[in-house]
Amino acid sequence: MGKETWVTERRVLLVIRNLTSFHRLLEVVDGLFAGQRVAVKFTIDKGSEYVGDLRKHLIETGCDVLPWQHAAKIEFDAILAAHAGSALRRLRGPILTIAHGAGYPRIVPETTGSTNSPTGVARSQLVHDGRVIPAKIGLSHEEQYALVARTCPEALENCVVIGDPVADRLRASTALRERYRRALRIRPDERLVLVTSTWGPNSALAAGPDLPQRLLAELPLGGYRVALVQHWNISQAHSRYEVAQQFRDGTRCGLITIPPHRGWQAALLAADLVVGDHGSVTFYGVALGKPLLLASDGGCEVDPASANAEVWRKARALDLDAPLRPQVESALEDGGDPALRAITDRVLGRPGEGKALVHRVLCAMMRMPVPTTPPVEPVEPHRVPPREPVGAQVVTASLRFPRNITLERFPHLLSARRPDTDTAPMLVVDESVVDPTVRHNADIVVRNEVAEDPRGWVKAKLAEHPGAAIAAAATESGSVVGFRDEPAVDVPDVGPSTAACALHHWVSLRRRRPPRKGAALVVHDNDVAHFVPLPARPPTAHAS
Repeated sequence: MGKETWVTERRVLLVIRNLTSFHRLLEVVDGLFAGQRVAVKFTIDKGSEYVGDLRKHLIETGCDVLPWQHAAKIEFDAILAAHAGSALRRLRGPILTIAHGAGYPRIVPETTGSTNSPTGVARSQLVHDGRVIPAKIGLSHEEQYALVARTCPEALENCVVIGDPVADRLRASTALRERYRRALRIRPDERLVLVTSTWGPNSALAAGPDLPQRLLAELPLGGYRVALVQHWNISQAHSRYEVAQQFRDGTRCGLITIPPHRGWQAALLAADLVVGDHGSVTFYGVALGKPLLLASDGGCEVDPASANAEVWRKARALDLDAPLRPQVESALEDGGDPALRAITDRVLGRPGEGKALVHRVLCAMMRMPVPTTPPVEPVEPHRVPPREPVGAQVVTASLRFPRNITLERFPHLLSARRPDTDTAPMLVVDESVVDPTVRHNADIVVRNEVAEDPRGWVKAKLAEHPGAAIAAAATESGSVVGFRDEPAVDVPDVGPSTAACALHHWVSLRRRRPPRKGAALVVHDNDVAHFVPLPARPPTAHAS
């Protein structure tokens, strides 16, 4: 192991199966051995088909990664793994296995050889030649003793309840929710919808591969943001490039993509609503009291006797064959379900004690006194770059008499995914959009940066876009809106898109009677009220 600067008193091995298990183990042991002269080594159990470039990731994280054959020759004081399997028997030292996620609900016959024993507690994974492989099997709740009694009774005496340190950290970090929202650039008036998907044919993204794009298409810009958390195995099965292409249009329309190995905790804490499946991220969301729309209950992948399955059976299902917006609004209005949250308590036991319990088990294995367990650290914020504006927007307007107009904006790129409505939308195109078809079809052309000659810009753009009825540009004091058959008008304190959309809608209703002097529209755009003065002579609605 090289020449050591200080004398190492204990050696611990963390056995990694995939990226998800790696980061779970890091979160569980973080700080436990600080200042204790404990050497922490890593090795990869290649029993998973989703190893990919895992070794490279571990090395880049700063880990000392031992080849499996090398690690198997070294005597360790404690070995920790977030999975069970017969290969672990080849390692030397007492082994503690813990759950890969929230409890032990997942049925994986190709791993366990059983259709009723969840992975992690199946006899085929825990016993070899009549001997139980792990010295300790970490349970997250006392209720799981009954599970082990059913799946592998000879392992019962090796079980110990350790709670769930990941859930403890999430709960402790709820007070910092606004910090996480600011890092994700979520405004106070916006709702964050978090789409989370595990992997495989029973996942949320298998049920609705375009689910994030559909949400972005149906939920108004400015009122909602959509974020996506995917299991790492998805990119291993489809490649990172293919995944990026799958959600490319969504990303261009504001989708916040959260890396699978970091940031999901912060995104979950920041979320107003979770749209998910039977994966652990969804389960933790329910435990935090988040409203849930369930896109997939996991089917045969979930042990029907588990508390997890009970949550999925009783959760509100997302109807993928119906418009999504009404379902989102209804779920947000109803809020989280206390009954579902109570069920999660049967999986996430010993709240607040998880790290200390794991620490105690590991120290007993290593025959060392238990030092003070480090305090729970808050979840790290996940920072994203400034959002790019959506250059082409489909804008709907509704009039409430006498002169109140409400605008809603949606990305034009995803307009084919919006349900049909009776409202005739306007296509508003920023000058930065270069696609000729979009520019040709624009009803309104806008410039959001102050031009040197705003009125000249408006006149030029109307000439360049013969199909557009209105062009509007920002000014130092608001905006200037130009029509084809009337002089441009100044609109103080209102942006060009808001002013242009309001006047376009007013004109489209053929309000030809001249308004009284000083009359104005009250325009609600992104829940902000604006006052748009009406021109003395109403312009015509047609483009030349």
